[in-house]
Amino acid sequence: MAGSLKSYMLSLAVCALAAQPAAAQSSIVPSGYYDTELAEAVRALAEASVPPAAQVDVAPASAMGEPTDHALAAERYDDRLETFNRLMFTVNDALDMAVLKPTASLYRIITPSALREGISNVIANASSPVTLVNDLLQGEGERAKITLVRFTINSTLGMGGVMDVAAQQGYTGHTEDFDQTMAVYGIKSGPYIVLPLFGPMTVRHALGRVVDAATTPTTWLLMDASTVESIAPTMAQTVTSRETALDQIDGLRQTSPDYYAAVRELYFRYREAEIRNGKIDLEELDDIPNVSE
Repeated sequence: MAGSLKSYMLSLAVCALAAQPAAAQSSIVPSGYYDTELAEAVRALAEASVPPAAQVDVAPASAMGEPTDHALAAERYDDRLETFNRLMFTVNDALDMAVLKPTASLYRIITPSALREGISNVIANASSPVTLVNDLLQGEGERAKITLVRFTINSTLGMGGVMDVAAQQGYTGHTEDFDQTMAVYGIKSGPYIVLPLFGPMTVRHALGRVVDAATTPTTWLLMDASTVESIAPTMAQTVTSRETALDQIDGLRQTSPDYYAAVRELYFRYREAEIRNGKIDLEELDDIPNVSE
């Protein structure tokens, strides 16, 4: 089963290969393309108003110190490169509409929902080592224990992560990355920047992605593999993440008077919620329209 799943994921990579240059993806960041980040943010806020699997701890707006006015929020974001960012955002959006969205739509059509869930579980399980390292760096002993237990259970009883057996036993998953770790240690995020193919991030987040790539097992396991094989995990994650938020992203695109500004605000809110491990003021979050309803 593992072999067939690997072949299936590899086929997804081939389908989406045109979305970004192979050389760049094989050497930088195995997890985080433009719409992967956007899709996760939209899906999380549309479905639950918090990052997936986060432990919700609602704090009053006064305690969070967050501006509720959108204009004040925009001032808080360091978007000194806005002219460049808007240009790159347009390029990324065109690539999404031309390549990634059609690929994700085809993936939804031809792949049964149970198989899609299994593939998403495998991808999440494969990211556990990165989460574990950052749990430890942040001094989150209990969360590190949960991550280790989940990885052990799902990698064995869950057949490589196809089934989330750990969640059924009460071990709820979460994610951590080096950007979150740096934020915990007080390192400033730096300017907001939109890079072609890699999408919205901050300078700190970009550095964090490089570090996360170095701690991702597939980076080393596939180092000597062919180009298509080496980018297969990235492509699989990109397509699956985009598929989960097809309707929500369409709704955001259609209803936002300034799509760029909406994505920028969504990115910052989502990242801030992840850094706080789900401690977010729910009153601040706008409803994300779902055009499928």
